[in-house]
Amino acid sequence: MSESDRLGHLLRRAFESGVDAQPVPVPEALRERIIERAGTYSGELLGEKLRQAASAAGWSLGDLAAEAGSRASDARRVLAGEGDPQCLEAKLWGKLLARIDLNPAVIRDLFKQTVSSYVIFSKPVEGQVFGRTTGLSCEDRASALASGDVVRDPDRAGRVAEAFVADVTEAWERLAR
Repeated sequence: MSESDRLGHLLRRAFESGVDAQPVPVPEALRERIIERAGTYSGELLGEKLRQAASAAGWSLGDLAAEAGSRASDARRVLAGEGDPQCLEAKLWGKLLARIDLNPAVIRDLFKQTVSSYVIFSKPVEGQVFGRTTGLSCEDRASALASGDVVRDPDRAGRVAEAFVADVTEAWERLAR
């Protein structure tokens, strides 16, 4: 079922008890805003789960974020329920989860949802590309060759999130031994 069909199904279910109306097509821009807004709730819930586990293990948000070293501000944002979890490396996530004795399996689905809500893909520039990308990092090269237009692909985003969470789990398992 496509995202559009799921949204239509959700809206029909919401109004089926007492409202006699036919489904109305949802404009693409509105659908994108609704999906984007819903994605923020996964991050908020993930942040809440992480803060609860940290508190139960005797860690404050600031102390746990400080464990991320130079990435403390990024860690603080994610722990507060804001920001992309991928801003921290998988091995750093493994370290943070090990510190608060939280098995990633407990938050696996929520972690995947949050990561996938931030995954977007840039459309490549079409036609001839002028300029050199030799010597650029992978991320800088991709950025240089991107057209600026972004695409959301839920299937690809899910695969990216699945791989990231698997890397986090592997890092956590190495530290938890």
